[in-house]
Amino acid sequence: MKKNYLQTMLAASMVVLSLVASFPVSAGPLACSSVKNLVLQQGQANPDDKIGPDLASLADEYASFLRNKNGRTTFTPSNTLLQVRSGYVVVEAVAETDAHALEADLKALGMQNSSVFGRMVSGLLPISALKKAGALVSMRFAQPSYKPMTNVGFTESQGDSVRSNVARQKFGVRGKGVTVGVLSDSYNNLVGARAGVLSGDLPGRGNPNGDTAAVRVLSDYAGGGIDEGRAMLEIIHDVAPGANLSFHTAFNGQADFANGILRLRRAGADVITDDVYYFAAPFFQDGIIAQAVDMVKADGATYFSSAGNSARNSYESAFNASDTSHVLGEAHNFAEGDQFQRIFIPLGQTLTGSFQWDDPYFSVSGGSGALTDMNIYLLDRTNGRVLAGGTRRNIGSDPVEILNYVNTTTDTLFNILIEKVQGPSPKKMKYIIFGGIREIQEYATNSATSFGHPNAAGAIAVGAVRYDRTPAYGRTVPLIEGFSSAGEFPSCLTKLVIGLISSGRSPKLVPHRESTRPFLILLQVQERIMNGMDFLTSLVPLLLHPTPPG
Repeated sequence: MKKNYLQTMLAASMVVLSLVASFPVSAGPLACSSVKNLVLQQGQANPDDKIGPDLASLADEYASFLRNKNGRTTFTPSNTLLQVRSGYVVVEAVAETDAHALEADLKALGMQNSSVFGRMVSGLLPISALKKAGALVSMRFAQPSYKPMTNVGFTESQGDSVRSNVARQKFGVRGKGVTVGVLSDSYNNLVGARAGVLSGDLPGRGNPNGDTAAVRVLSDYAGGGIDEGRAMLEIIHDVAPGANLSFHTAFNGQADFANGILRLRRAGADVITDDVYYFAAPFFQDGIIAQAVDMVKADGATYFSSAGNSARNSYESAFNASDTSHVLGEAHNFAEGDQFQRIFIPLGQTLTGSFQWDDPYFSVSGGSGALTDMNIYLLDRTNGRVLAGGTRRNIGSDPVEILNYVNTTTDTLFNILIEKVQGPSPKKMKYIIFGGIREIQEYATNSATSFGHPNAAGAIAVGAVRYDRTPAYGRTVPLIEGFSSAGEFPSCLTKLVIGLISSGRSPKLVPHRESTRPFLILLQVQERIMNGMDFLTSLVPLLLHPTPPG
């Protein structure tokens, strides 16, 4: 599996210190909108408002498909970010008050594989039940669990080629007594795990090297994964062949991801690592995944996560009023008299962006939720036609819009338009563009792009470094790759988080044996080939041994 997906290199533990220093959690005070002592007066919402435009459109598309099959057996949604399979869609529903009561209501509508964390319920909901879900009194709102991104490569692995063998020989360690937990897309969707065991790339019965403790799979992805989780586990087994390994998918929604972190720790994971991020995870406060990271850190685990691969493809600013409307609300001035920002999208490429502002997330904090309704649009530069947009009703829910567009035109230059529909002007708003080659061609702020649970206090966010730009090759300080996500991303709303679960039912960790301080951390660097160029993606950390040798 790793020979098809990941190119890895190792660096010594000093790389961790260098990389962590490159991604500070905060960089001084950040101006945020005041949300104290404000009460939202919200009228009766339309059911489609509760499920938002993406799920409402999906429901309409699916109903049309069922009416007009014309021999078709497979439904394909127009929105490529939606996780749709066999008439179901992965959703993240947020409770008005009691998430467990909402879970029961959603199960009555046919939800499968539900998971509750905080106010959020993730799971597979029948597409035909979406409109009914929008009428639930127990639900404040729902959104698609947009298919998360992983940091993946596509070349042959060299995960054990940079002196981890020397470390094992010198210190007499091979990972015995350590359990490493991995979260990614899938483990065995491609049915290659048994072959990996027999070839020695994975532990389990039949491993030719005697490493017979099989990978413990707590939860796998139902289908459609590329088994990047298995590839990560193969690399970890290369470096620490004596370590126990466990896996949990991170692709079944944010609540399931957060619970997966806790489940791995309960199953004994001393080290937990992931390479996944969710587009709708909060920028400006700790979301439920970040809170789960902090919980396992407080319980003694060490948590590592990829900083991301978005370089500085981000724009941030206060909202600058223009007294001009182009679509629905008041347009933001990128510069005096200019409400349009030119952006480059290569032919055939997809632009995916998350746009947020400094209101609190209802799904995290409860309370009044977002006080302002904002929209973001991608426009044709020639005629101003709206090509894509994030337009859900935000007031009372979460301050986030997801923008997704596949460039099937003959043009490569487009405009970004941001409009305020209702509410006070944000003092801080920001969008991040993910993956691929993008270029903000004017008014670029080149801002931080590492966000979400890698910024949690209990996490170590790890960037990307080419193996030949490390101290082993003569550099005093490892050189960060240009595409690696930048830090300096403070969380200005952290103090407004009022608890994981408003109903008082907090997830508890099973008492775990006392953990000891790790003495050796090795990083693995992934490399991929894209358009003939070498890229290094996220670093996968692991521990060879929990204590210094005697």
